[in-house]
Amino acid sequence: MLNADIREPAVAGKFYPDSAAKLRNAIEYFLQDALPVKVKKPVAIIVPHAGYIFSGQICADGFKQVLSKKILPTARSIHPFMNPSIPLKSWCPSFR
Repeated sequence: MLNADIREPAVAGKFYPDSAAKLRNAIEYFLQDALPVKVKKPVAIIVPHAGYIFSGQICADGFKQVLSKKILPTARSIHPFMNPSIPLKSWCPSFR
């Protein structure tokens, strides 16, 4: 069950797998094949926002650099009619 502040997936099955198991497997595959950690204390990463077939491996390469770190994800919407950023309360309990 999703939190009321989190919208349902709009393009599941189009740009990424539509089942949780297939999505999990895809992410695990990308992370297993990701570049090894190259920086001990990364300050930031920037990853593309596109379908997994286009940018999944590049995203995994970036996220592999910070997997063992505490991170603060931020995002901007590409749609002008949507909220311009992810509300912190939707994913971070300390901001609720």
